[in-house]
Amino acid sequence: MNRPLLMLVTFLLVIAGSPAGLAKHRDYSERLALVNKFAGEPIPYVRFSVPSKAHDWESLGDTAILVWHTRSKAYLVDLEKSDSCRDLDREIMVVLDNNVNDLDSRNGYFEFRNGGWCKMIKIRPVDVVGLKAARKKK
Repeated sequence: MNRPLLMLVTFLLVIAGSPAGLAKHRDYSERLALVNKFAGEPIPYVRFSVPSKAHDWESLGDTAILVWHTRSKAYLVDLEKSDSCRDLDREIMVVLDNNVNDLDSRNGYFEFRNGGWCKMIKIRPVDVVGLKAARKKK
């Protein structure tokens, strides 16, 4: 391994292992407040069209996920507080509990690689244009 690459890998490992680098020590309150500001009224269900999967997702702490259906359509999903959701911000992948990957606040769950489950309790569409404009102002 060449020296610059070795130094980069070492740096990343040090950052990842430091308290500042651990995701569970992050404060999501500011980001969650911003997303909440642009979240609309709750809806019970979101059916994803083809392809039947989310584009991306973002943890907003232990009780919320921002699900990006596309780059211009997102949903704030509030989760029931539970022990299995406490390390949500350390997950690299979430799976919806059904085969079609729809969001359903009536009986939907997110599943994590550690076997944990988080129940969806509220789904709100997000004004993505407003959210992105507010982020640029910062």
